Amino acid sequence: MFCCLSFSVVTPENQVCQHSHSITLPPPPGYLSSATADESGFGLPYCPWTLTISPGRQIRISIYKFSPTIMDNSLRRGACESYLSIKEDSRTSNITICRGDVRYREVFISQANTIQLHIPQAPTAAKVPRRFLIYYEGISY
Repeated sequence: MFCCLSFSVVTPENQVCQHSHSITLPPPPGYLSSATADESGFGLPYCPWTLTISPGRQIRISIYKFSPTIMDNSLRRGACESYLSIKEDSRTSNITICRGDVRYREVFISQANTIQLHIPQAPTAAKVPRRFLIYYEGISY
């Protein structure tokens, strides 16, 4: 059974990220696309997204994955890879998704009201690009 999603993906005003600077995202909720990151550079390690919400609130991050497999059929069953890196204050959380995982998953709830996130580079042996959406929203304590 398939369902339809209706959403708007955050897209940068500039077409290409200038190295070593981050982009501040609009207030939650919102969606970020791995395809947009691949095309523009925004959201990649050299140009992370920064998300800030009002003090006293937390940020919840979820992932919708659309790739039929994690990356490549040469990966054995259960193989995992890093989809997202989230930096909050002095800690970094690397979000991994494994072959066979569900297509939607809540992956992170912040403690602070500002986080920085980026999509790690895909393995060079990848034959199919990763396609997924990142959903971010503000929640109360």
